[in-house]
Amino acid sequence: MEQTQGACIEEERKALLEIKASHMKSYDSEMDNFLPTWVDYDNSTTGDGGSNCCDWERINCSTTTGHVTDLSFYYLRGMIGDNMEFGSKLWPLNVSLFLHFKELTSLNLSQNFLDKEFMKTGLERLSGLKKLEVLDLSFNDDIDNDILPSLRTLTSLKVLDLSHTKLNGNFSIKFAALENLEMLDLHYCSFNGTLEIQGSERVSVLRKLKTLNLAGNWFDESIITSLNALSSLTSLDLSRNRMSGQFPAQEFAALENLEMLDLSDCGFNGTFDIQGSERVFILRKLKTLNLWRGRFNESIIRSLNTLSSLTSLDLSGNPMSGPFPAQEFLNLSDLEVLLLSGNYFNGTIPMEAFASFHRLEVLDLSRNSFVGSIPSAIQALASLRALSFSENNLDGSLSDHGLCELKNLHELDLSNNMLHGTLPDCLKNLSSLRFLDISSNRFTGILPSSLIVNLTSLEYIDFSHNVFEGSFSFSSFSNHIKLQFVRFRSDNDKFEVETEEPIGWIPMFQLEILELSNCNMKMPKGRVIPGFLLHQHKLR
Repeated sequence: MEQTQGACIEEERKALLEIKASHMKSYDSEMDNFLPTWVDYDNSTTGDGGSNCCDWERINCSTTTGHVTDLSFYYLRGMIGDNMEFGSKLWPLNVSLFLHFKELTSLNLSQNFLDKEFMKTGLERLSGLKKLEVLDLSFNDDIDNDILPSLRTLTSLKVLDLSHTKLNGNFSIKFAALENLEMLDLHYCSFNGTLEIQGSERVSVLRKLKTLNLAGNWFDESIITSLNALSSLTSLDLSRNRMSGQFPAQEFAALENLEMLDLSDCGFNGTFDIQGSERVFILRKLKTLNLWRGRFNESIIRSLNTLSSLTSLDLSGNPMSGPFPAQEFLNLSDLEVLLLSGNYFNGTIPMEAFASFHRLEVLDLSRNSFVGSIPSAIQALASLRALSFSENNLDGSLSDHGLCELKNLHELDLSNNMLHGTLPDCLKNLSSLRFLDISSNRFTGILPSSLIVNLTSLEYIDFSHNVFEGSFSFSSFSNHIKLQFVRFRSDNDKFEVETEEPIGWIPMFQLEILELSNCNMKMPKGRVIPGFLLHQHKLR
């Protein structure tokens, strides 16, 4: 019968203390702040966690059996001050210690400078943990391909993360044994060539795989053909690989369950032909498509019309130009996220393209060449939570109608335009705003304190590089408990910041960044810094 102390299994408690001792011995650490709740009975006092290992940090236990189920050992070395004296010294962790945790379902050993030799010879012993479903070995620089044979014995795994390790070369390992794997993360390894996923004894392996991340490797476009066998995939990330040429849409025909596809920064160009020869269209379940920084021109938009299930589309950073092709977006009215930053579109803001996008929550049209004003018809996008028109050539004024009706806005970025006139008082109605940037425009007039008082959700505000005049009371922020970033940099000598009224006001915020440069500071004679700064302890 297992010995227990409270809800803690004695055998598991001893194993945990051995793991702690192993790490401390490896780095000659005697520091009290390394896993401080992990203490033996002889050194424990009431309430410090020592009497029950299930109360220790980085551990979860079953509430019914008391067995440890989750161990989160990511970046343990950071707890003892990860400085230069440790260098690249590795941790020779005895993997056999984990065999004491018979109910273990999740083990995270990420970023722990693990010794490859110990892992290579001992990892297959974890096959005795029949309930182990999640294993994270990411960010361990010493791990390379030698570890792969022992990994294949861990047949219970559902999630395997080997990202940011030194796996490399032609990825031809058969994962046939990992028949329960649902998520495989291999991003930022150094794989190239093909991905052999055909098994010799079965039609295809990894039949249950739903999420595959191969970002940041050296694969070319030929890998897409070898992915056809993974018909269960719902999420595929091939971003930042070395692909080129026209997008091979037909190669995705078998991935009929795909809901997320990331091909950002891959180098594809030409058209995106998703019309299938044997079916009406392919990728019909696709909800998220990321084509950031490809080589597509504006003609691609027409070919996306059949993706009627799309809710998120990123076309930013592609070499598009000319007037915005509004008609081509009419069939994508279910979009919730639309990112079109850095596409070189010109003309006025194409509200006719978005008029029916009643579910749109994020719209990014930054870094284009749009001109004119922000149309009042934007009020139709009542679901918007984030809106950016920054780095365009907008040169109108802000209307009393339009933006002010977007009551759900959390982020508004109008920076780096040529917008002018006074700020409409109705902006105070945007009480959900967390981020507000109107810097580098030509706004004039008085900056009314009444506009700010209502915006108590603000975390970030930048009014720099405008031509405001008159006096602004900094105490308008006195009740903004979430405020972290404030930037006022005046472009004239007519703007005054009143920091001391009302006398003795105490802010409820803790700023991290503050800039009040080139502003006339109104302070009592002899005062060097604003009084409210005496209460700021997080400025960096």
